Amino acid sequence: MKTLIIGGDSKIGKALKKAIPDAAVTSRRKGAEILFDLEDPGFLPAADAVILCAGISKIKECDDDPELSWLVNIQTPLWLAKYYNPNLFIYLSTDLVHTDILYGRQKKAVEESIKAANPNAVILRMSRVVENEEDIDAWLAGNYEVYNVPVTMDTLVAVIKKCLKR
Repeated sequence: MKTLIIGGDSKIGKALKKAIPDAAVTSRRKGAEILFDLEDPGFLPAADAVILCAGISKIKECDDDPELSWLVNIQTPLWLAKYYNPNLFIYLSTDLVHTDILYGRQKKAVEESIKAANPNAVILRMSRVVENEEDIDAWLAGNYEVYNVPVTMDTLVAVIKKCLKR
């Protein structure tokens, strides 16, 4: 299966590239294997599966530039799911869809639109992604009353690889 990872410079994108070495990978950085920017999307090679791990995920950046974050977090992902139309579209989302912050509202809106636009979409909604179990211990040291359980990078990569085999 030809797999395309959009957002290869992200932590998740790097982990996926390591786990799926034959996947094509995009980046918005000059000199990239495949140059692709969610702000100004262009050509993408054919792929059976697309994993989208790019976007504006910092809450302050979304609040500071809602128009740009709307383009990057809603418009382009929806275009990818609907018109690029791979056999499998894996969209990484967040448990913040249950909040009233702009980033969460954007993710919720695009989840619903992607599901309607592409029956081959899989939406993986997670909390924090941590590098390893020691990071979970450090995270648990905080005094929280409600835990949105983090997932390790290895677990997330394993789940995505299983989705690719479906």
